[in-house]
Amino acid sequence: MIFLKLWERYNAYSANVVSEILEGHFDCPSFNFVLAVAEDFAIKNPKGIIAEIQKLIPRWSEIATPLGVPKNIVEKIAQDLVQL
Repeated sequence: MIFLKLWERYNAYSANVVSEILEGHFDCPSFNFVLAVAEDFAIKNPKGIIAEIQKLIPRWSEIATPLGVPKNIVEKIAQDLVQL
């Protein structure tokens, strides 16, 4: 039952985000949007997690390349990474 509720919430978020992207109203999630999702999924310390991830953005290529991520994928993802 809990899984079903989480799945329904996830689908609702996904549908809203996809709709916004397709309509051209959604470039990237806001900090508050990410915090709201974290709260809905009971993620503890979301601000700390976001901060840690944000610190790694400049090192994305350095981290991904040794893991075997193809160069074109590394470059595409690097273009899409944003600071919240």
